[in-house]
Parts: sequence; structure tokens; C-alpha cells
Amino acid sequence: MKIFNDALQAKFNEAYIENELETSDKLLFYHIQAADGMLKEYGVKQVYSNEPLSIPMASLNKGEVVRVHFDKWTQIFKIEE
Repeated sequence: MKIFNDALQAKFNEAYIENELETSDKLLFYHIQAADGMLKEYGVKQVYSNEPLSIPMASLNKGEVVRVHFDKWTQIFKIEE
């Protein structure tokens, strides 16, 4: 996950997505943990493109943690600012 255009985005290799989606549908799971440890938001998205998730940075607060899981891949992003 990286920050692009003031949004936290999950991006994947386009060739991988095209090859994998031909055989089966893939789901991306994510959640946002508030600074106090409570769950703020969660979701499941069906992946149709190489940019399946975009979270505006303005909606995230210092100390929150975003976790994303997709097809054996998990990434954690802590909001520092």
C-alpha cells in the first residue's frame, strides 16, 4: 500500500490480476483500527482491477492502523501524521 493523490491505495501487478481473475474471483479484506484499538471500519471487496482499494487520507487519523489482506498477502499501514 502506498499513498497516491492523497489516498492510501492498494495496487497489484496488472498481469497477475488478469491471470488470476480468469480462473477465480478474488476477495480483498480490509479493516481500519482506531487509535484506541477499536475497529473503526471493515470491508470486503471483489477485485476487478489492479487498484481495488483507495482510502482518502483525510478520513484517517493519527494512530489508526489499516490492514489489508489479499490472496496470501497481508500489509499493515500505520497512520503517523
